[in-house]
Amino acid sequence: MKAVLFDLDGTLWGHTAPPDFARITQLQVSALASEFEQLDAPVERRTKIVEAVWSEFRAADERTGGEGTLREVDGIEVVRAAVARYGLDIRAGDAARWWDVLHSIPYSHFNIRPYGDAIETLQGLRALGLRIGIVTNQPMTAAVLVPHLDEAGLLAHIDTVVTAADVGYRKPHPSVFLAALEALEVAPSQAIMVGDSFVNDVIPAMQLGMTAVLKAGAASEDRGAAPFAIAELAELLALEIVDSSALRSTY
Repeated sequence: MKAVLFDLDGTLWGHTAPPDFARITQLQVSALASEFEQLDAPVERRTKIVEAVWSEFRAADERTGGEGTLREVDGIEVVRAAVARYGLDIRAGDAARWWDVLHSIPYSHFNIRPYGDAIETLQGLRALGLRIGIVTNQPMTAAVLVPHLDEAGLLAHIDTVVTAADVGYRKPHPSVFLAALEALEVAPSQAIMVGDSFVNDVIPAMQLGMTAVLKAGAASEDRGAAPFAIAELAELLALEIVDSSALRSTY
């Protein structure tokens, strides 16, 4: 093996407490202050506009899911539809900037933290000579996600990041995995995929010829169906597919 790909949410990090979305909305409103000024949006409507963006996103996400195409939601269209509710018009380039700003609020405000053994596990894999990639269904580009990974202390241990927004499709679509494999310059047979979803991570990885590891609790109904299963990330380092294969890859 030459590389390990990781899912992000529920695999490398998660919520330590429920987010305070009312407070987060106000942080997003503040972050968009200059954008609201350019749009000449009334102050009293700004919170409602931000709320409308997420309402439009949920509706678009539901429509896309119903279509079964796995196509990622277009954030530009989401923003434009939201501001249009209030009789405002926004150019595509400005809407794209809005989408990025809305996703720029530090993840610490969402109570998202790496799992206790995440960094140690990544360090152990890198010590074995393995390349590390992230493949995630985050609706933001890697450029926007990278500062969040840096804040969490994960970025220094990661070689490439691919999001659903980067490729236009979400897992289990193969394009997300293939883009990461290409960036790492490894074939599917040379890579391990680790994720907490049997449907989104394990099955598509196996279909592409990767070795799949399910991160799941002991009671997970999918645990027995996965080729390999772990309850904690640190267990990954003890798997023979990681240890012995990584050592061979260094020669």
